[in-house]
Amino acid sequence: MRQSSERLTMIKPLLSQFQRRFSVIDIGSGIEPNQNIGQAIAREFDNAVVVAVEQDWDEQKFQTSPRTMVWKKQLSVEDLTLIADCEYFDVVIAFNVLHWFKSSEWREALKQICRLGPRNEISEEMPVV
Repeated sequence: MRQSSERLTMIKPLLSQFQRRFSVIDIGSGIEPNQNIGQAIAREFDNAVVVAVEQDWDEQKFQTSPRTMVWKKQLSVEDLTLIADCEYFDVVIAFNVLHWFKSSEWREALKQICRLGPRNEISEEMPVV
């Protein structure tokens, strides 16, 4: 599993382009502080507002970050559809999440994740098998 610092290095050029406040959704943000890229973004970029989605969120492990909202939930395809219908994020991060979905659902999940933000600013990472 990549550390948040490695992931941040990968997308930092994209994030640095924003000259205004920008929104990030980090789906499957991770429970370990060194895995949580959403928190790293919120700490590094004063103009970032982050929604971190993590079903296994643990208040004891999670370090408070500025401008970060945590949603303790495993998202379903229906959840993603509802969010995409009413919210839009400047940056969408979905590292290692498609394997959460049933084999019959992952394509629709990816479609809804892509609706959450601009296609050129969506980061998805597949687990190593």
